[in-house]
Amino acid sequence: MEKIDILVCDSAAYNKKLYKTIKEGINPKGGLMRCWTHLLDLVSDCWQDSELNGNLHTITAKFQHLLNRSSLRKTRYIQFLKDKGCPNPKSMPTMVLTRWNSWYQIICYLAEFLPHIKAFAVAEKPKENSELVNCLLEILEDPYKYSEIKLLVQFYFENAQVCSDMIQYFETPKGITHQSYNKITNLWNFLRFNVYNDDFGESIHQIINQNDMDLSFWTSAFKNLYRKAFIKLDQGARTLGIFKGSQGFLS
Repeated sequence: MEKIDILVCDSAAYNKKLYKTIKEGINPKGGLMRCWTHLLDLVSDCWQDSELNGNLHTITAKFQHLLNRSSLRKTRYIQFLKDKGCPNPKSMPTMVLTRWNSWYQIICYLAEFLPHIKAFAVAEKPKENSELVNCLLEILEDPYKYSEIKLLVQFYFENAQVCSDMIQYFETPKGITHQSYNKITNLWNFLRFNVYNDDFGESIHQIINQNDMDLSFWTSAFKNLYRKAFIKLDQGARTLGIFKGSQGFLS
């Protein structure tokens, strides 16, 4: 036990209790450190589970269901994309609830194919006047709801990649301690900076201006997303010193 430098676990109360029970036998220079992959997943959930995403989640789930319930429709969709001149026609990725990166893959897909999804739903209505198609069109043909989805997709596409890349990095065995420390520190600085930043990029402001959206509302909403993510990450920031000072970092 005296050779243990760091006990890594998630934030469950029983893990903290375990550490308090055995800490006398652990290297006094070490300590308890939160699992960074788990922490990054919680950071990412702040964005994926945002109350802003209601219509975004609805069209994602409805469109996936629309394609999955009929192989012929999925074939028609791929052909539809080809007819529209898409250089890389493909179906929407599958959402896996236990893997946050699958949600970001869907965001990347929507950033490229959202207008085609809308056009395909319009083309499908004469073939199937179903609740699925009508629900999609009720959202996608509403100018405000469509603009809202487009704006959120663009925001996540441009800003959430840093979290996606971090999760992918920590899920592989190639991580090196000092590189991991630097990546976490960079993410902490990135989130903290954007909590106070009013400029979210030209493409974001272009969507807001073109669709006459409330700039102050969305500036506040995006900063709040960053604030929630930063608070989650900051909860584990106190263990960065332990992480950096571990034997793995020095070796």
